[in-house]
Amino acid sequence: MNTKKPPIGLILKRIRKDVGLSQEAVSNVLMYDRTKISHIENGTCSCPDDTLRDFKKVLGVERLPFTETERREFTKLLHKWHDMINEREFEDALEMQKELKCIKYLEYDTELNKLYLLFECRLLLGYMKDPDKAMTILKKIEAYGELSIVEEHHYNYNMGTLSIIRGNKEDMFKYYLRAFELMQNGLKVNFVLYYNIAYCYELMGRHARSIAFLEKIRELNYGGGKVLSKIVVDAFLALNFIKIGYLQGAKTLLDECAKQIPDDDPKYKHLILNNYGYMYRVAKNFYTAIKYLDMALDCSEKGSIDYLGNLYQKAWCLLELRNFNACKELVQEGMGLTTESTIYSILFKSLHHLITLNETNSFEYVYGVTIPYLVEQKNNDVALEYCNFVINYYTKRNTVPTSKIGKLKKIAYHLYAEMKEGGLEEW
Repeated sequence: MNTKKPPIGLILKRIRKDVGLSQEAVSNVLMYDRTKISHIENGTCSCPDDTLRDFKKVLGVERLPFTETERREFTKLLHKWHDMINEREFEDALEMQKELKCIKYLEYDTELNKLYLLFECRLLLGYMKDPDKAMTILKKIEAYGELSIVEEHHYNYNMGTLSIIRGNKEDMFKYYLRAFELMQNGLKVNFVLYYNIAYCYELMGRHARSIAFLEKIRELNYGGGKVLSKIVVDAFLALNFIKIGYLQGAKTLLDECAKQIPDDDPKYKHLILNNYGYMYRVAKNFYTAIKYLDMALDCSEKGSIDYLGNLYQKAWCLLELRNFNACKELVQEGMGLTTESTIYSILFKSLHHLITLNETNSFEYVYGVTIPYLVEQKNNDVALEYCNFVINYYTKRNTVPTSKIGKLKKIAYHLYAEMKEGGLEEW
């Protein structure tokens, strides 16, 4: 608190005017003489605790913390509000915000105002998805200057979430890692932060590190919450296991998840079916993979990202089974649905070229467009899959320059090394 504290009477006067009440209206409710209200506001008479409490109640700012005891209670309420937002109890959080926003009248209390703004920013990002308003708040936080460890932690967490919304993977990773480092200073463990960092690593194609953070959540005996359920954590861990080839571990997790899926929850059902389909495809059990992918398609909306992903996986299975006509049908359907998805537009075109890989233009597309794009986007597992497919295809036929096959082998080696690199022990 480094701003000069004004007299309590002046603060009450400002609030009274803001809420549109006259001194007479207040005096009628409190059953005081109007002149006493005037004296309190001007500081010419004392304001006992019971009078102050009643005055705040009339103005609708009962939570306004003037005393140290009230400040401690207000701080607890702020953290309770933060927990509501984290658990996505947004309706309750919006109701509670009505009680807490009065802190803005105490500009001198920078500590409480910063916490309020940081948690309000979390609400804007989580519920309202309003990055512009959130950025305005974060600029206010920056203007305060030096932040405490707790404040800097929440600032970086919010900046990481803002970066997700804006599609900036590098900044997202940087801010979340900084929030994680600050959390090591004895702050309350935030399981969602662990998950978000795992998500960042997965986006970067560094699956071993993603696994390390997800396993840390399990190690800490996380029982699951409304936002980050045990099914979500285990399903994401299984997905990463599949991408590094640990299929038995993935199956064990998915079997556990399948027993926990609520009957009326299509989101979780799709999540598990999709992962089963992907796992069996990687295991080259293509008929079983198609069975699960068909079930996943049935519970996803046509044209959605989930639908396109399942359609692509199924088309790949048909390619491996050399059912080229059926594969072409799915590829054509996929290409017709990918007008707003660059990655699936390229992936379906790439599958089309894999069908005709013996043609020079098809090889050049996969070699010169598909693989460079996937490497740039850090889709390491998919890029590796294309590298291996092309290497195996042309190694048998020996119809392209060995220098290009050699380059693909180097790319594949680098991709695999990056996927398996590192873990949580570095932290």
